[in-house]
Amino acid sequence: MNFIQKFKNYKKIYLFEPMIENMKQAKNNLSSYQNIEYFECGLSNFEGVVSFNDDASSAIIEEGNIKINVNYLDNIIDDRVDFIKFDIEGAEQDAIDGAKKLIKNHNPVMAICIYHKAEDWYKIPKKILSINSDYKIYLRHYMEGISETVMYFVPKQLIKG
Repeated sequence: MNFIQKFKNYKKIYLFEPMIENMKQAKNNLSSYQNIEYFECGLSNFEGVVSFNDDASSAIIEEGNIKINVNYLDNIIDDRVDFIKFDIEGAEQDAIDGAKKLIKNHNPVMAICIYHKAEDWYKIPKKILSINSDYKIYLRHYMEGISETVMYFVPKQLIKG
């Protein structure tokens, strides 16, 4: 909601949530806003079904206790995308792989959480820059410890000076 309140002139928001109860809550919280398209699936690099742990970790794992649908952004979105935020509990690298066309063609600003897996700290920037090298990278940390660390990818043409 902070995004919507700050950027009131947004054209469209695509919201992805695999958990039915979380999606109901999101729809309820955002009911007064326009142009939001909801997808009851997780994001990955393929379309299908995966095992998912619906506890506090909310992670895709082989031994997950439920099944969820997943899809990939390049399969769903044809429109221009200006901003992508991924905080998807360790599936960020797969979601990036599933958004290669969007990243390459639209050069969106991206906010990607990198604290779910240690390897994300170096693999995510390498992956993004291999798709589109026209980014400056920034790192922001919002809490004590390693949680809530976000890597921002900003197109160079948007940076002044």
